Amino acid sequence: MSDQTSTAASFNPGGIGAGAADFLKAWKRWPDWLMLGWYDFSIKHRRTLIGPFWETLQVGIWVGALVLIFGAMRGGQDYYPVYVAAGVTVWNFISSNLTRATAVFSKNSNFILNVDNPLMFYVLRQVAYNVFRMAFQLPVYIVCALWFQPPFGLVTLMAIPGLIAVILTGVFIAPLMGLIGARYRDFGQAMSTVTRFLFFTTPIFWSPGNNAIKTAAAAYNPFSYFIAVVREPLMGNMPSLLAWVVVLTCALASLLVTLWLFGRYQRNIVFWL
Repeated sequence: MSDQTSTAASFNPGGIGAGAADFLKAWKRWPDWLMLGWYDFSIKHRRTLIGPFWETLQVGIWVGALVLIFGAMRGGQDYYPVYVAAGVTVWNFISSNLTRATAVFSKNSNFILNVDNPLMFYVLRQVAYNVFRMAFQLPVYIVCALWFQPPFGLVTLMAIPGLIAVILTGVFIAPLMGLIGARYRDFGQAMSTVTRFLFFTTPIFWSPGNNAIKTAAAAYNPFSYFIAVVREPLMGNMPSLLAWVVVLTCALASLLVTLWLFGRYQRNIVFWL
């Protein structure tokens, strides 16, 4: 009987409710975490000559290098610079969100221990930082698109819900990364290593084509679909239904898992810091 009781308790939806309450409390303070997210981003470039536009320059150089090296192998395929610029911009948000989220609680340990803020507040602040960073990387895509002129149309507007889905999934998964990172400090280093590996196994600067290995790597890599729902409209193409199904399924699953685990273990975070 006691085993049945403990099993039932482990699946009690109260954990989800507690996690959702913390998230809603933090969401209502959106002016604060937006302002602090911008502060975190701007302070990184304080006293530099071009300020936040270093993000633009760095991504521009990186995209240019990829196009020069791999574009020649593709026989000068049309719109390849646009393809790479869009892919790199979206990937940088995803990878930054995953890696930086692992330290979101440990980095804010002084505030967590001394200030009565909802823990999700620090998560939203971190995601806001990543959004501002992506905004300053986006001009690289804009320049490439204006120069090479892919076939824009109404389908291009589909990039907006795609980008929203990517950002929201980042919000949903970041608390889980923070929980694991607070409990296991090696997790941040491991995630940095994994994201470097994923950069090469995700179709960011390459496309599957007729290669069976590349096709399998793209098909079984969920990050491929997150990039596709943003990049395909920016290339003048409609994202596949499969891409949207994978993205929305991952978003919902990450939301439920994160809220449940966060609701159950958020009180433990102060002991892990």
